[in-house]
Amino acid sequence: MNEKFDKPQACSWCKNPVWFAKTTKDRRILCRACEACLFFENYLTLTGDFSGKPFSLMPWTRQVLRDIFGTLEDDGLRQYRDIYLEVAKKNTKTTLCAGLVVMCLSTTRTTGTEVYSAATSKDQAAIVFRAAAQMVKASPELSKRLRVLPSSKRILKRDDPSSFYQALSADGDIHDGIQPSFVVRDELHRWRTRKALELNEILERGVIAREEPMVIDITTAGEVDESPLCWRRHEYAREIQDGVITDRRFYGRIWAADQARAMSDADTDYWKSREARVAANPSHEDNGGYLKDAVLEGLCLKAQNDPQARSEYLRYHLNVWGEKDDRAIDIHKWMDCGGGVDLREWPEYDPEFLVRKWGLMDRQCFAGVDASWTTDLTALALVFPPVDDEPWSFLMFFYMPEGRVKERERRDKVPYSEWVRKGFIETCPGNANDYAGIRQRVKWASEMFSLEEMPFDPSNFRPMAMQLMAEDQINAVDVTQRYSNLNDPTKFLLGAYLDKKIQHGNHPVLNWNARCLTLKHGVQGDVMPDKPDRLKSTKRIDGISAIVTGLARARLMVENVMTYTPVGSVSAA
Repeated sequence: MNEKFDKPQACSWCKNPVWFAKTTKDRRILCRACEACLFFENYLTLTGDFSGKPFSLMPWTRQVLRDIFGTLEDDGLRQYRDIYLEVAKKNTKTTLCAGLVVMCLSTTRTTGTEVYSAATSKDQAAIVFRAAAQMVKASPELSKRLRVLPSSKRILKRDDPSSFYQALSADGDIHDGIQPSFVVRDELHRWRTRKALELNEILERGVIAREEPMVIDITTAGEVDESPLCWRRHEYAREIQDGVITDRRFYGRIWAADQARAMSDADTDYWKSREARVAANPSHEDNGGYLKDAVLEGLCLKAQNDPQARSEYLRYHLNVWGEKDDRAIDIHKWMDCGGGVDLREWPEYDPEFLVRKWGLMDRQCFAGVDASWTTDLTALALVFPPVDDEPWSFLMFFYMPEGRVKERERRDKVPYSEWVRKGFIETCPGNANDYAGIRQRVKWASEMFSLEEMPFDPSNFRPMAMQLMAEDQINAVDVTQRYSNLNDPTKFLLGAYLDKKIQHGNHPVLNWNARCLTLKHGVQGDVMPDKPDRLKSTKRIDGISAIVTGLARARLMVENVMTYTPVGSVSAA
């Protein structure tokens, strides 16, 4: 860690005030951001087509280095630990990977530092290693510090052989027990085999033991179904970029042409335009880089006459994913339905404030329940029909087992821990849901509001529903998850949010669920939420499912979609 000053000091290079920095031999102040940039420019040379030339940082590479290495916590450690960079081909991804591993090994001040680059194949892993080895050999200063071992694809630190860089591949020998300080994963869209996912698990488990770890993914867009791991990372970066969720440890940058316009049959000129090429290529000459537009334009001309070449051009040079987006909700329009509240900005969840804010006390209410498997997320949606011209109101509660939070966070790549800390998710002890939290919240709702019914998905919640009926006099109604029950409330919700006839407070877990929603289509044009495979997918729509289930009964009563009959049993048509 760098020195901490009693008061902010101006970096001698960027002039920014810093609390933590390195003092050079000539007593100048060097902040961590400038330290990273100067290392690239003073010690590294380019490889490939520009082999031997000094590593002159472009605006985008300089900004990335400054952001990820120069953004610090109050204790001087790096804030960002999880990095995702998605960019079109020919934007120096491999050279950047090689430079990062050399810098992190060379500048480490901790003994036993383990630095890795990881790829799916030995050939791909060798590309990054060869570039890193070439950089070391081309620099007299780095050659004094580091020793290259080509046979094992390792580079050792001469004054501390326990500190090393090694290239790993999924098709090679994978050893448990590694504890990476720094990992670069190259071309993540190719990480789709079982062995690749095993390597990913080993790397992510290993970094937990380090004080200041960093995992950087650098990739080009892939096919949506090609690598669930890469698509999950892409979606996570998009969700943070769109403000759906927050994660202060995560840094994501995606350079890409507009996906919808590039794939549109109506806007046929966009994908051919210079505008699209500039958006997807941060190394483009218009962005201050070396990549000449004439080269990309030539590739574009070939793509205009060959459907296969067009697909490759869109993916590799415009960084457009290879499948149209099938999400059902426009997340920006959804977030416009906050009802004058943005819970994402709250330090902790206060549902009773929303009750007062929206005037929900004693109002008619339906408690929709979507209960999970014992190890997953469960949702309760209190659905309030409108009074006069007011919108429908949704008051949300989520539950999961405490013992599963970290595991699910690592697998689903969403900030469950932060949501738990702020009260957006309630936990129960152990590794399985006991639904006690839902029972207490439903009883609370029956005292606060005019609770008409508790509609629920019977697949996991029937025993608790029976208990609530018998012991707490809650009118529980099962809503079997089929088109006949869910078509109307699903279509109603999808129309209501566009017309701003709902308010949900921008509950961060619900926003994430909304972004994940896709639809299942019936033969008669019916639709219903398409629940993701919980064993394969990291998407979750529990909050939306709970709302739709609640609306299924509320609409029967309030909108008179069909004759409403009070139900005193656990059965619904």
